[in-house]
Amino acid sequence: PDGQRALERIAWAMAERVLFSAWQKALLYARALAPEMAPSVEGPEEAEGPLARVLSRTAQRVHAARLALDRLARGMGQPAPPTLRESLQRLRDLSRARNSARFIQRARALEAAGASAEIVAADVAALERVEQAGAFAEEAIAIRRYMSGATPGAEEEMGVDRLSILEQLTVDNLVAHPHVWPSVRSLFDWFRSRYQAAYRERHRVHHRQLAALKRRLDDEERKAEALARLNTLRELGAPLGGGALRSYGVLRREVRPCPAWRGGKPDLERTPVCPACRMTLVSEPPDERVESAIHRMDEALAAQHRRLSAQAIRRILAPPRGGRRLEKFLQVVQASDLAALADVLDDALVSFLRRLLQDAHAAVPAGGVLERLAQQFPVVEEAQVSAAVSAFNDLLRDALRDAKKGRRGAAGG
Repeated sequence: PDGQRALERIAWAMAERVLFSAWQKALLYARALAPEMAPSVEGPEEAEGPLARVLSRTAQRVHAARLALDRLARGMGQPAPPTLRESLQRLRDLSRARNSARFIQRARALEAAGASAEIVAADVAALERVEQAGAFAEEAIAIRRYMSGATPGAEEEMGVDRLSILEQLTVDNLVAHPHVWPSVRSLFDWFRSRYQAAYRERHRVHHRQLAALKRRLDDEERKAEALARLNTLRELGAPLGGGALRSYGVLRREVRPCPAWRGGKPDLERTPVCPACRMTLVSEPPDERVESAIHRMDEALAAQHRRLSAQAIRRILAPPRGGRRLEKFLQVVQASDLAALADVLDDALVSFLRRLLQDAHAAVPAGGVLERLAQQFPVVEEAQVSAAVSAFNDLLRDALRDAKKGRRGAAGG
């Protein structure tokens, strides 16, 4: 029995010595978390209280830092550095130990994974930097959003300053070097003062140009309405200028001067663009789109006008229910304002004129009216339309007069 008790005392002493040695190693990790955990000749039981307080405080700090880091990463639109997340994860795992025995186990696990007490001390330093960055995270996020939307356009110097500030407004940089924040903030204030002056002047000029474009579009409203109405007439053929009308409608809704452009100044303290119109320094008035839409609309309207003129002439020249075809044709010739002859003189009309002039009651002299007209006007230009119509009228009257004389002579013989 005495020998058994002696062996038990020896085993107990050896266990205590092993535990004390393990605690001394674990204490290095505890001191990395909190320097006040000084080396002690006492065992883990005596350090239980101070260790619990250190672990609780560390767990709270790590939780808050993880939230701050996530918020900063989301706001910046950038991922947090993986090494930084690993540091916070190691601290989190270590701080979740419930007592000294568990702490010793976790310290051993870290040591086995190659994470020494010095690495944990570096993790704590990273935690402190995250805490510092978290203090100005919201402001940094707001500044980055402002800078992202503040496109300086042709202002080269402001463009360089903008890129310089954006390069510093990253998660990596702010967490690794939180001490640079005051200088970044000062650079932003200087940039914003110059940007606001340039923006307000551009805002004034831009919307003055938009006001002129709006008047230009308003002046074309009746043409657009006329083309739209003509397109409803199926008898004229397929609608024309549909794309031009759609573009015109879009531009009428889009080209609207900002309410703040006359004398007012847009508020640019929290947003880099005018809240009412969202103009940027690279925005340009849609001059070319406006002119293109109006030009295409004019072309379509002119084409529909030619269609309408031809249809109107065909109606006049059609066999009447009463009256004479010749009288109706003369109406066309005399109504030169209805359409240009060059636009309406198609094959069908020429064929009708030939039949008309070959009527049994009117013998047109050899050569024909149309042949004579073609000799006088081989090509009818726009400027010659009135002269061609007048010449055609004279030739036709002469031919009819000669035909009547011929009939009277034949009757007298």
